[in-house]
Amino acid sequence: MNYQSGVNQYKQVNAQSMQTAAPQEVVRLLLGGAIDKLASAKGAIERGEFLQKQQNIRGARQIIDALKSALNMDEGGDVSQNLDDLYDYMARCLFDANKSDNTALLDEVCTLLAELKSGWDEVCVKSAGDNAEIAQGGVVLGTA
Repeated sequence: MNYQSGVNQYKQVNAQSMQTAAPQEVVRLLLGGAIDKLASAKGAIERGEFLQKQQNIRGARQIIDALKSALNMDEGGDVSQNLDDLYDYMARCLFDANKSDNTALLDEVCTLLAELKSGWDEVCVKSAGDNAEIAQGGVVLGTA
């Protein structure tokens, strides 16, 4: 599983945003896509829709795998290692939830993904604010 396959999984939902977004926005969109997939999987379990449950859990898992594969383990230090461990834990929860129809496990993964997304939401807001300050300041690179 690679980063691009996770991106492709979420492109079905939000293709235009993914193509024009900054890298931090892509991560935020992927996290939102995984949360949406798990909400759909939970609904499918409650309705007894086996195939829909599997497809949505698989989609969320592909997104999580893509996020994991994008980690820079050489330069990311403890943060990358902690995220790697967290993504592994989420994958195990999804495997167990799929096998046992345990919606509590889906809720747990959704909560973890929402916490990560909240952090990325802040990064995106800060990044947008920094870009607006540069534009308002009339900064032109390469001039004296």
